[in-house]
Amino acid sequence: MSRAITASEDSTALLARYGRYPPTLTAEQLHRYFRFDDHDRAVMAQKKGKHNRLGYALQLATVRFLGTFLTDPLDMPEAAIQYVAQQLDLTVNPVKLYRYRTRETRWDHRHDIQARWGYRDFSEIPAIFDLARFLSARARLMAEPPSRLLDLSTARLVEHRVLLPGVTTLTRLIARIQHRADERLWRDLAALPSEAQVTALEALLDVPLAHRSPDLINFGKRHCRSPPPDSLVHSSGLKRCGGSA
Repeated sequence: MSRAITASEDSTALLARYGRYPPTLTAEQLHRYFRFDDHDRAVMAQKKGKHNRLGYALQLATVRFLGTFLTDPLDMPEAAIQYVAQQLDLTVNPVKLYRYRTRETRWDHRHDIQARWGYRDFSEIPAIFDLARFLSARARLMAEPPSRLLDLSTARLVEHRVLLPGVTTLTRLIARIQHRADERLWRDLAALPSEAQVTALEALLDVPLAHRSPDLINFGKRHCRSPPPDSLVHSSGLKRCGGSA
């Protein structure tokens, strides 16, 4: 049975913050992701117009921090905008920045940043395989909730300069890998008992109908909702609830 991000894990809040800025940024976050070195500044200096230099800088900071570009490049905390502007000795002009967010220049900047700093699309095969191997190793070693794996996946993609895919794409990948890990665990468990042990276990479950408690039968009907995968049933000879081997 595959696991999924459920309401108990506050999935609404989890998915809402995926690829988006938090309401506020810490001083450490600003210093780490929103400061530019000499190479960064030299690239920005080539852009015509102060608002274009600022817009380019904001998009570069965003992809470094979030791992993705935003449809609206100014959909970020005001403190971040001011922090970047102060570094470049620029004044924030709301009118000119509005023009930037509505013109094609922002798309040209996005493509330039992706190519210049080596950001890859998630759809590239090496990027997908790298994350799948990482998740598979985690799923084999420990039973972590999908929400934890989503956070780890996001951090890994940002670190390796892979642009975040849509959240549905990532959550489905996590669910598939956890499902495979569950099936592998069932197969390993099914291989442990000897034939004699399997026979003894089945004998414990094979209670004559006349000796069955009505309460126990009803309990089984209520709780037998998630049977093990077919691989376990076939390999061990165990019976599904209410069925035969």
